Amino acid sequence: MWDVVRTFWCGLPPQVQAAVIGALTTVSSAIIGLYVVFWQIGRQARNAIGQNRHNETLKLKLKIYEEIVAISRDSSDAEIALSSYVRGFQTDIFLSRQMILSSLPSLIPKARAPVLLEKKSTLGSQTIKIISVTERWQIIDPRIEIFRTAINVANYDIDAAFQAYFSAAIRLMPHEMPSGHPQQGTVIPWSPPNDQVSQQFERVGQDVINALMNLGSYICDFQIEMQNLLVGELFKQTLPPRKPIGPSLIVVTLDKHEELTKHFEQNTAWGRNKSEIEARVAAAVNQPTPHSAG
Repeated sequence: MWDVVRTFWCGLPPQVQAAVIGALTTVSSAIIGLYVVFWQIGRQARNAIGQNRHNETLKLKLKIYEEIVAISRDSSDAEIALSSYVRGFQTDIFLSRQMILSSLPSLIPKARAPVLLEKKSTLGSQTIKIISVTERWQIIDPRIEIFRTAINVANYDIDAAFQAYFSAAIRLMPHEMPSGHPQQGTVIPWSPPNDQVSQQFERVGQDVINALMNLGSYICDFQIEMQNLLVGELFKQTLPPRKPIGPSLIVVTLDKHEELTKHFEQNTAWGRNKSEIEARVAAAVNQPTPHSAG
């Protein structure tokens, strides 16, 4: 077949051969040009799809970050409010004692047990929102589970310290006459505690404040890491981790999530309690029932 084609081609006049070659070249150039056009269109379409996906991802990240900022702000406000209330009561007791020593009328503290409980309840509700948001958006980075653990650790320490504090505070705080009493709403005669009781109460109060400070630090770490994770790309920079005032204080970062998880589970009261509960549950599950034993 190729011999026939070659014989046919050689039999054509040079002018005809030149015309055929020119036509083939034109057709080839058109085909190549058409291919390049389709390739460019395809690439542009792929780039446009990729850019749209990237833009939508940034929008979602900004939405999540706005949610995290609001939740973190409310949690920080609740932590500060409870800490300030504890400090304020301690200050009022101190001032009242100093006024008595100076033969001045005693200062009645402003703190009341119901308000203290309300502030503690508000803090618990707000920190649960941080735990919830890490559960809802863990898909963005599985490592953010470390903040759920950190908040649980802090809350556990706060609950333990607050229990001892409230037992002492309710005995020392002023109280009003109950409803139905002829002097309803009048403050029952109050006097500040003695030196020994004041010192003991200050210690349990400081335990609560320290636990609250840890929670506040973890919330700060959470905001820094989420800012870097969610909007760092937008601003082409990242923030450094929080620098604690002491080397023994914990800074929660995503890059150390494995190390921190191990620390929280092994070296904290929350972790030890978690291990005990898991051990009891495992023992109960593996314990044979009377029916199966028989």
